[in-house]
Amino acid sequence: MLAKRPQILALFQWIVASDRTNLLTRMQFLVDCLGLQIDDEHSTGAMIFAKDKHGTCMPLPSRVTVMISANNGSDNEFQVEVRSSEPMLSSETRCELIASELQKVLC
Repeated sequence: MLAKRPQILALFQWIVASDRTNLLTRMQFLVDCLGLQIDDEHSTGAMIFAKDKHGTCMPLPSRVTVMISANNGSDNEFQVEVRSSEPMLSSETRCELIASELQKVLC
């Protein structure tokens, strides 16, 4: 019997150069438009964590999380990470669509 190969999960990462205040303002507006919410319990002064809005009827693999954190402690450079449990090699996943929308506004 052949062993099942692990599935590579959807993950998009990039670096954004931005003023912290400007980035937070843009992120708060955009997150709401994408059907996400900022999770204050897991967000800190150095990191923003967003996830699907509570009560969203979404299949578990399609649920997306977004994390934006200071890149190496920088005040004007941030790493953006969008992930889900969808297969990375599939096209037009929800993860890819949200990452694309974030890139349009944040970059």
